Amino acid sequence: MADYFFYGSLMDADILSAVAGERISPERLIPARLPNYERLGASSGVFPIIVADPGAEAGIEGVLVRGVGPTAVRRLARYEGPEYVTVKKSVTSADGQSEALVFIPLRPGRSSGKPWDFETWRRRHKRRLLRALTAESSA
Repeated sequence: MADYFFYGSLMDADILSAVAGERISPERLIPARLPNYERLGASSGVFPIIVADPGAEAGIEGVLVRGVGPTAVRRLARYEGPEYVTVKKSVTSADGQSEALVFIPLRPGRSSGKPWDFETWRRRHKRRLLRALTAESSA
């Protein structure tokens, strides 16, 4: 079992459940922050990229999910792809500081130069991604 910090589409319980292959209840998504990183929109504008920024002490908002099982871990790695590695980082939630695995890009991605907003993503793109994930798991 592993603890993960998510900062993009996987902050959504429906998306996370579809990717993990098991129901992840919203109560398991603990608001948390990853210090010293900045989150920007990818050049495509759909997904975020994160970049290390020592000046960003407050960091980025995301969610901490404790106790992710081995099957879900494999599925998450496949979803993120070979362009990402998991790195153990210190994250802060209301109940204190924790170590969690974070998907970090191997190479800096192309940024739109604009901050990425989860609620905007949810309104504009969630349904399409959820349909694609559902179709993929049915195939």
